[in-house]
Amino acid sequence: MEFLTLFAFSFGELAPAGREVSMLKQVFIMALEREAEKLHRNGIRLARGGRSRALRKKIGELVARAELLTRDNTGMTLTIAANYGGRWTCCRRCTV
Repeated sequence: MEFLTLFAFSFGELAPAGREVSMLKQVFIMALEREAEKLHRNGIRLARGGRSRALRKKIGELVARAELLTRDNTGMTLTIAANYGGRWTCCRRCTV
């Protein structure tokens, strides 16, 4: 099986209340709404990485729905690392 991880964005690099973050979240929502079915048709399994639970409720719901739809696919695993930071992965004891 092949794996691909896409690093969507990190709040550590963006102002949390900024317009840019709001626009990025909207793009993320649109991509999830439009592409989940296409991923499924192409046998791609979607997985979440990073701290996507800290994102808007709608994004979490769309990611969960896409993960459920694609969970049995075996062609490739696409991991979306949203709200991800490099320090976060070194160990669970690190503070971000």
